[in-house]
This record gives sequence, C-alpha cells and structure tokens, in this order.
Amino acid sequence: MRNKKRSLLSRFGLVGVGGIIVLGTILKKQREEKRQEQIKKAIRDYFSQFGSISVLYMNAYESDKERTTGGLVFEDGRTFQFVYQDGEISYEEEKND
Repeated sequence: MRNKKRSLLSRFGLVGVGGIIVLGTILKKQREEKRQEQIKKAIRDYFSQFGSISVLYMNAYESDKERTTGGLVFEDGRTFQFVYQDGEISYEEEKND
C-alpha cells in the first residue's frame, strides 16, 4: 500500500512539474505577444504623421528579441522599411521607379 501511495505521489509530482513548465511557456508567449503589440502601436503612432497606413508588416525571420524589422504601405502607395530597436525607429522610403 505504501509503494502505491509513493508511486501515485511521484506521478502527481511529475504532472505538477510538467504543468509548471507548460504554464511558464504560456506566460512567456503571452509576454512576447504583448511586447509585439506595443511595438506595433509605437510604429503606427510614429508613422501616422506621414499619412494613412494601409498595411503594417513585421519580418519575423529577420527580427529578434532586440530588433524588429518590417515595413509599411500607405494608402497613397508609398512604402517604407523600418527597424525598431531600443525604442528607436529608423526607416527608409522605398523608391518606386
């Protein structure tokens, strides 16, 4: 009987550790999503002075934790590429030849 109790307790312990790991992963993902939303808001706020934005996109394959890259397309057809890093936005307008 004691061995069954120990076995049962160890199984619950493993489930508890697994649950903590899953919870940690979920919380980490939520923090990253919130950070991305804040970055998008900052970029939209900054570029709204140039006109009405049609499309804002982020380059996930080029971005990392310190730096976010992407681009914007305005309703008048102008396009910009940007880099967001440490709260600073640098950008370049693409020339349509």
